[in-house]
Amino acid sequence: MSRPRLSQLVLVVLLLVLSACSSTAAPRGESDDASVPNAETAAAVAANTTGEASSTNDETASEAESESADEPATLVRYEEGDADYIFDQEALHTFELSLSEDDLAFLDADPTAEEYVEGSLSFEDETVAKVGIRYKGSIGAFVNCLTGANPLQPSGAKKCTKLSMKVKINWGDNPDQKFYGLKKLQLHSMNFDQSQMRDRLGYYLFREMGVPAPRATHARVMINGEYIGLFALIEQIDGRFTREAFDDGTGNLYKEVWPVDLNGDVIDDDGFRKGLKTNEDEDPSFEILRSFAEEVV
Repeated sequence: MSRPRLSQLVLVVLLLVLSACSSTAAPRGESDDASVPNAETAAAVAANTTGEASSTNDETASEAESESADEPATLVRYEEGDADYIFDQEALHTFELSLSEDDLAFLDADPTAEEYVEGSLSFEDETVAKVGIRYKGSIGAFVNCLTGANPLQPSGAKKCTKLSMKVKINWGDNPDQKFYGLKKLQLHSMNFDQSQMRDRLGYYLFREMGVPAPRATHARVMINGEYIGLFALIEQIDGRFTREAFDDGTGNLYKEVWPVDLNGDVIDDDGFRKGLKTNEDEDPSFEILRSFAEEVV
């Protein structure tokens, strides 16, 4: 086969160049449907792009909402925590009580009335919005701390810097509310304990000897932003305590009930019922305590 002439090769190259140019550039004033969109095509492309963007935004928002729904609710420590934290023997907690000045004056006017007023409890950056607050105690707790003349019959207004207090967590319209598993806080003033250790050491020794006794520690107390002093924080003896302290803690719990009267007779059912602190609404039987009383007399 003979070689192609140079002129033939040049002609072929020129044809290829012209073909490439005609396929990439259209003459001015003419429209090439394959490369230059007309007005209708441009509008359709724009609408499609907008639709895609909107769809993307909707999907992103939906994903964000789904992620938000999957996030756990903010943990409230005092609702989930355990009483072991409150009675930690290595810690000195601070409890801040807030109540109106009128309610505080009402409590101070007659501490022996032991009537609750509404307030709030703040603890470690969390607040229980509604709690009941009152003073507590018997003769020993009020000696020289009230204005009444007879120390054996406490009466009158508060005159000591601090008095023993009780804070009711399950207050008002929230009977199931708890604070680290507790329904009440008991704060003992220790006004006549120069060591400031008797309650805590006494209950500790009982527990160490295997005798069911409340847990105790110390706590700082503030009222309406003012530091009141150091208190003994004593575990409330209630149904929760009996269930934890005894193998069968479902029995009756009594407060300040002696089953025999001054005449040596066993008291009646009303006397037992007045001192009952558990099972009040379950038609309780008083037979165990009654049998004990009969053996005593």
